[in-house]
Amino acid sequence: MIVRLFFIFLLLLFSKFTLSVDSKYEFEGNKLELLLAKKNDNIIKFGLHFNLAKDWKIYWIYPGDSGSPPKLSFNNHENIKSVKISWPLPEEEYDKEVGLVSRIYKDEIIIPVELDIREISLEKNSIDIQVDFQICKEICIPISTNLSLEYPKINFYDEKNSNLIKKYEENIPTDFYDQKRIKLVGAFQKKNKILIELITNNKENIGSKNYAYLIGKNIPNYRNLESEVNGKRIFITLVSDEARILSNEKLVFYLSLNNKNYYLKTKIDNHNKPNINQKSLLFIILISFLGGVILNFMPCVLPILGLKITNFLKQAELRDPLVLRFSSIYISLGIIFTFFLFALITIIFKFIGISIGWGIQFQEPIFLFFLIIILFLFSLNLFGLFNFTLPNFKTNFIRDNNSIRKSIFLNNFLTGVVSTLLATPCTAPFVGTAVTLALSQ
Repeated sequence: MIVRLFFIFLLLLFSKFTLSVDSKYEFEGNKLELLLAKKNDNIIKFGLHFNLAKDWKIYWIYPGDSGSPPKLSFNNHENIKSVKISWPLPEEEYDKEVGLVSRIYKDEIIIPVELDIREISLEKNSIDIQVDFQICKEICIPISTNLSLEYPKINFYDEKNSNLIKKYEENIPTDFYDQKRIKLVGAFQKKNKILIELITNNKENIGSKNYAYLIGKNIPNYRNLESEVNGKRIFITLVSDEARILSNEKLVFYLSLNNKNYYLKTKIDNHNKPNINQKSLLFIILISFLGGVILNFMPCVLPILGLKITNFLKQAELRDPLVLRFSSIYISLGIIFTFFLFALITIIFKFIGISIGWGIQFQEPIFLFFLIIILFLFSLNLFGLFNFTLPNFKTNFIRDNNSIRKSIFLNNFLTGVVSTLLATPCTAPFVGTAVTLALSQ
């Protein structure tokens, strides 16, 4: 059999293998046929129907590491305004011996095609189509054949062919964001692996067979490693033999979820996605609390406590316990509000596609230049070259106890805001873990 295929391959290599113009083609028990489904004015819809013998295969439009998908060309191309080919999602093969990933069709497949023709200029009711494709078993054989698609002048509908094509149209990927049943949590990379995490709504029942293909220009071919369903969450893991950072790439994933197929455009969110469950979440909260306690004794936070105590002593002159209590509450509100504002800005930036990371601002020359100027001005102030003077109305305001009583909310709230801005550059033990979790979620 192998010798026979070898001689066929040589024959095809040195002479173009063609067929008399017809709507059908056969080779080694494999059949290709054009199925006319309908004609509606100048729109013609048909299917490339491959009926493949056992162990034979053809390739998807994104074939993987090797292979070539079916291609169409038209002898009377000037009469064709547009061509739309729709590709059902294929299956994936991985050859461990040579490390090659292939996306293929086996057994039977119909590839739907839609033509927009200039019917007025056509002399006959047929279109000559050249189909080039690779068909593989032990070896891959390039095939080129000419087929003719005939159609009536009037509008036409073939129910049988339309139903056959519709069966495969259900496997054509649609835009992931057009559906509301499943939401993307994120796509995360760690070395040569990518984890796609999704979450379903209450009504969604997800089966165990979920997979994805990563499509991108000049990136390694990732193959499916495993998929897992944990409650409402779906985890799909892809792996490549080549490790490459993909965080700045515009990527397209083709997903199959519960026998429904989608295409999804997204970016890699981060390189280390923590595996979060209820127990680890409580652990994160605990170490975040400990990090917050330790943070108060760090060099950039400890002086802030002195400012707060000074503020409290000033308010204690009023001899009103309620003032001190409300002062503490309002300072806390200022701190919480500032962090809430930081979180909101972070969410907005991530939503519009801007990468956010811990300390990423220190990689920006403009930000560093701004800090240098601020520190330089403060240094000149400390050396006494100039002083910052508050306006008279503000000085009088601070000295006036009645003003302090009336402005207890504003003064303490702003103190909380300023304290947060001054203290945020600090990182205590455990804080890095907490911030990493917050940014990745």
